[in-house]
Amino acid sequence: MRHTILPVFLVIATLCTVWGTADADIADPASKPNIVLIMADDVSWEAFSCYGAEDYKTPHIDALAARGVRFAHCYSTPICTPSRVQIMTGQYSFRNYTHFGYLNPNEKTIGHLMQSAGYQTAIAGKWQLNGLYNNLPGSDDSMRPLKAGFHESYLWQVTTGKQLKNGGGERFWSPPLERNGVMETVEDNAGKYGPDLLCDFLCDFMERNRSKPFFVYYPMVLVHNPFVKTPDNIGNEPRTQAANKAPKNKKQQKNNFVAMVEYMDKIV
Repeated sequence: MRHTILPVFLVIATLCTVWGTADADIADPASKPNIVLIMADDVSWEAFSCYGAEDYKTPHIDALAARGVRFAHCYSTPICTPSRVQIMTGQYSFRNYTHFGYLNPNEKTIGHLMQSAGYQTAIAGKWQLNGLYNNLPGSDDSMRPLKAGFHESYLWQVTTGKQLKNGGGERFWSPPLERNGVMETVEDNAGKYGPDLLCDFLCDFMERNRSKPFFVYYPMVLVHNPFVKTPDNIGNEPRTQAANKAPKNKKQQKNNFVAMVEYMDKIV
């Protein structure tokens, strides 16, 4: 059963607030808000209707924007991986970004800080921080996310980068994922949609830890290419790894991208 994250909680927190309070010694558990930090993959402001987009419908994100803070000016890195390292470490890239897709295992992360502050921590989505593309030391260590300060993890591209280069292992239909360091193969997740699996994992984590303060980091796999069909528009087509191949037709690619943006909003 697919869940959505929004009904479980409604907390909007800026990164500076998270980092500023994580080391605090707070005696009253009630004063520790539950925190969910969401990072969408390769999608910009023009894809959200709360910023004036007309081709996309994002009602759930619009609701968050209406009840929270909406930025009118900000900067981001041109690709996602430096942002992943920045979020994990709270540092600009010139201080610690040495290789593509690499988080130095010696770095203290936001996960470590939240654990020290008494939070139950979980991460699900896209990892891409093991140094796979350069075969760096520890790139084959499936436990890296847990060592980075997360009690539980469910991720794509922890140790599956080589499979992806060889044409397999995409994140959407029948995805290979690693749950708490244990590989789930394409066959294990046959016919399933990766974003649904990841969202359900986090909703289950929050339900199990609802009596404790929790910190959830949700670096989505949506809406990065390949631009493929979602459960809302795939119909009766096979839901195998073959469904992860983007169509050559540019109009169909755009239609799929719109569907992916709207599905991203749906599972928020």
